[in-house]
Amino acid sequence: MIKSVRSLACLRCFSALFFATFAGGCLKEITEVALPANVNSVVACYPFVLQVKNSMYRDATLTSAKVGFYWKESAAHLKEWKVRDIEYEFQPPKDGRSLIVEADLSDPMTHRAFGSYKPAPTPEDRRDAAPPQPLDLSGVTRDALDVLKIAQTRGFSGGIEGLCWLELVSWKTGPVWNVHVYTETDIGGHKVIGSKMVARIDARSGDVLDDHILRP
Repeated sequence: MIKSVRSLACLRCFSALFFATFAGGCLKEITEVALPANVNSVVACYPFVLQVKNSMYRDATLTSAKVGFYWKESAAHLKEWKVRDIEYEFQPPKDGRSLIVEADLSDPMTHRAFGSYKPAPTPEDRRDAAPPQPLDLSGVTRDALDVLKIAQTRGFSGGIEGLCWLELVSWKTGPVWNVHVYTETDIGGHKVIGSKMVARIDARSGDVLDDHILRP
């Protein structure tokens, strides 16, 4: 799912580029809208994202939202996460491609949402992955930064260099947040960066559904 890099020094660049590469080679940017400077959550960005989606493929259905972060140290020397970007994935009803609308929040002065298409998955990809399910944001009361705070109460501190990302999807209990961290593995003397899921948190109640994942 995530392309490996060979050096820990590349991690921050890798993280910043992750949501561009995650789309699997989007064809080209189609349209974009400006976002207010104070918008920084999946639910708050969604009305603006819909403007882009509706202009490109009105009947496409939302299936996931992925949130990337960066962090900085606060005045109290605590780790403080900031939302860098949000990637919304929509599935058209009769098109093998996915529609990706990304909200770029990395620069408060130039917040924007823009759309592009992701090529259709290969037969092998379809065989290995479960079909995406429609995602309803109407019941989501815990957004990404809330979820990180909940995870912190269970000992979560992020992956290497504190970097992590969240994915909002539809699960058997309703909308849930899957918490992922970046990992480092030594393979043949090379440091390889990947990611793994470490927690699942209910997006409505904030309950930690898989708290054992957070334990060492």
